Amino acid sequence: RRLLEHDLGWLPTPASRIGPDDPSFQKEWAECRTTIGRLDTILEDLRKLGFSFITALLTAGAILSFLGIQSVDKVPVPPAPTRAAPFLSIVVLIVALFFLDCYYEVLLSAAVERALDIETQTDPPVRLTKYLGINAGHSGATVVTLLLYLFLLATACGLGVLGSITETTSNGRVTTVSFLWSPFAFVIIGIGLVVGFAMFLYWRYLGIKTGVHTIKSGRPWPAGESPTDKIAIR
Repeated sequence: RRLLEHDLGWLPTPASRIGPDDPSFQKEWAECRTTIGRLDTILEDLRKLGFSFITALLTAGAILSFLGIQSVDKVPVPPAPTRAAPFLSIVVLIVALFFLDCYYEVLLSAAVERALDIETQTDPPVRLTKYLGINAGHSGATVVTLLLYLFLLATACGLGVLGSITETTSNGRVTTVSFLWSPFAFVIIGIGLVVGFAMFLYWRYLGIKTGVHTIKSGRPWPAGESPTDKIAIR
């Protein structure tokens, strides 16, 4: 190889650009787009069902803790851990849903990255994935999704704290609500802070390790075509 390159002046030809009619382009790019669509549907269903289920559980837990659990005729209310247990279970569900969401989001990002790699080689240009990615990036969807998970976590922990410090008593005619702080309430607050911080760190780790939240640098777009502009240079 060295003899051919240096003595005879032969150099390997650079990779040629491919067109939409090229079979290799059609097959792999189409598979990327199919995979993107499938993963997008999975994420949509996961978030739609997961958020709806968590919201329903939070509502039911709040009703149970603040209206359904009360002392009648001097019968004591259940202890604080019992009243907060449903909300701690919801915290576990939120964390599990978050990690599953991140897994599919990373897979979706990988399929998008490969589709973009192929599109840089097309002549005439094909830029469907690029345009969709630019609009999706401008929407800040990944940040909004993280904030939504943290909000659900904060809501579950807040309701858990209220459930553990609230005591409802009734003598048959008058219902009295009293608040009494307990050590378990501070435990719930600590769990919420630790779990929320861990979720944020994992989200940042994925962004650094896989580039899921950023645009890949160094992708060889044609001269004059920016990776963040919706423009196709022939």
